[in-house]
Amino acid sequence: MTRKVLIVDWDDDDVSYLRRWIDTQNLDLEIEAVNNGRTALEIFEEHLPDFVIMEIIIPVYTGWKTALEMKLICERTGHVSVLISLTSIGQSLNRQFSPLQGFNHVFDKPLNNKVKESLLEILKS
Repeated sequence: MTRKVLIVDWDDDDVSYLRRWIDTQNLDLEIEAVNNGRTALEIFEEHLPDFVIMEIIIPVYTGWKTALEMKLICERTGHVSVLISLTSIGQSLNRQFSPLQGFNHVFDKPLNNKVKESLLEILKS
């Protein structure tokens, strides 16, 4: 069964790079990307992706607010989704606040080899 990934980031270049990198891993993942929190929640509720890779600094709703709402949707539906922050907000803020907002994994940009290795392990799980 094809698993789904939702990428949420305002930066089209970051989205394109991440999408291309995931595609090269041959993981049989269906990828959808949006650029703001409100649209992310709509897509999340409609498609219930297995993984969400999200920037914290996004328009309309922050990544933190969006993650909290996604967790509520998961509680209501019984769906399990792995929430991953991949952000440029700063390591200290990301590590301190993202787990409190429902993120399962926390990474800082740029998408370097260490982050790629960790993401690959998560997406394979």
